[in-house]
Amino acid sequence: MKRPEIDHLILDLLEGGITADGFHAIESELRVNREARFLYGQYVRQHSALHLKASGHSAVQVKDVIPMDRVIARQKRRALRIAAFSAAAAIVVATATSFFITLPEAPLARFKVSPNTEYSLTHAAPEGDDQPEGRVVDVGSRMRIEQGTVELAFASGVKGIVHGPADFSLREEGLVDLHRGVAWFEVPPPAVGFQVDTPDFLLTDLGTEFGIVSRQGQTDEVHVFSGEVEVRHHRGLYATVAVAGGEARSAKASGDWKEIAFAPEKFFTELPTWDPAPPYLYWSFDESHGDRYPPEGTHPAADSIKSERGFVDEGPEAVVGRVGNALRFDESRDHIKTDWPGISGTAARSVALWVKLPEIDGAPYNSSLVSWGTPAPAQGKVWSLRVSNLDTVIREAERGRTCLQLWYSGSWINGTTDLADGKWHHVAICLNGVRDRNGLPAVDLYVDGRREQTYFDSHPGVSPPGFTDTSDPNAIPLLIGRSKGSPEKSCNATIDEVFIFDGYAGQNIIEMLANPMQGRLP
Repeated sequence: MKRPEIDHLILDLLEGGITADGFHAIESELRVNREARFLYGQYVRQHSALHLKASGHSAVQVKDVIPMDRVIARQKRRALRIAAFSAAAAIVVATATSFFITLPEAPLARFKVSPNTEYSLTHAAPEGDDQPEGRVVDVGSRMRIEQGTVELAFASGVKGIVHGPADFSLREEGLVDLHRGVAWFEVPPPAVGFQVDTPDFLLTDLGTEFGIVSRQGQTDEVHVFSGEVEVRHHRGLYATVAVAGGEARSAKASGDWKEIAFAPEKFFTELPTWDPAPPYLYWSFDESHGDRYPPEGTHPAADSIKSERGFVDEGPEAVVGRVGNALRFDESRDHIKTDWPGISGTAARSVALWVKLPEIDGAPYNSSLVSWGTPAPAQGKVWSLRVSNLDTVIREAERGRTCLQLWYSGSWINGTTDLADGKWHHVAICLNGVRDRNGLPAVDLYVDGRREQTYFDSHPGVSPPGFTDTSDPNAIPLLIGRSKGSPEKSCNATIDEVFIFDGYAGQNIIEMLANPMQGRLP
């Protein structure tokens, strides 16, 4: 079919004047013609924007409202269905007992959630129409997932798994706006042409299985498990590229594409059936495999992370721990290194562990226990759970104490409990991914299961505070027991039961980890 004919059919469809033959013709063309699908999307967005402008709305709101043509089309389909069922009922009445048949319109998608998932759902049904009921998503519906995982089952047969924190909406049938989050989709042949729009690109499915990573402060990524997708950049060069199974791309700021390693471990492809906590990585240190200390846990990356001693034939030393065995790090070189990049941007996360410091007795102490991200210059964009008594970052009331501390790219968040007493203490830091009224990250510190009184000491050289960069070429993956800034210096502490949660763990989970007799996470 030639371009002018496609143009006329799409316009006839949007204006409600298309014939039955024309409808079948454009429907068939959209199934097989990639350019026609893109053209259709452009016309729909333009048509919606014109309706919005005529009604006094700003065109930038187009993603969060229902396109008028979509509303009209749905109303027409509903009227046709009602008419058809009314006719069927009339025929039955003529031959048997009189009765009426009514069939509610099916939603475009239904969803299920894993345990402990926290989400909000809003709908944008047109005025006078019924709001969807139950766990359903329709045109204009928007879901925000604070933590947890959601499974979507579309009427078209598309299956999706979205892991929070995430924010997505259904702009129209077959088109999802993924504002942020990690999402995996499986598209059957009848639903070819399914699209996902992110801040960086528009993805058009060509019959496949794919995943998308969209995090604040990072360029969006697409990972294709099988088949092929087409992605068109929203900026700069507006480059379009086809990505096949086993390949992955990230969107460059220039509007072009960067080839990256395919990483299926970033995605859930099934809904977790028992999830009392955000997905987590767990190092028990109860046993090693030579120089390797592989993590456990429910996080998709748990089975693929390389985790080992930083230097062969040197510590840390296995000792009796708070629960089973622990690792004793001396002051020189001891550490565990991994190839896991860590959690990026401002996304929610939590770190919890047992630590035993020596009795310092007033000596200077400033050590990193768990860290990842991009170090200096400009103080770096690093997430680093630390213990310190340095005067430069400890206020007068806590001088002489060795306290829990978080360095979060521009901010020191400090606790108040002295930990340098030669005893085991459970420490945890939980970030919920939002900022307070002053623009500072909302962070909770815990010592022995109790929330700490905290105070901030922001660094003037970094603005805004609170961002972790894991995509920079100089970024360092997760380290346990060693400072990024002083590679030859380890933490001079004993560490046990390290948990890293991909989300906000919260007080109940931290209290349970601080009291092992109450139970353990699976």
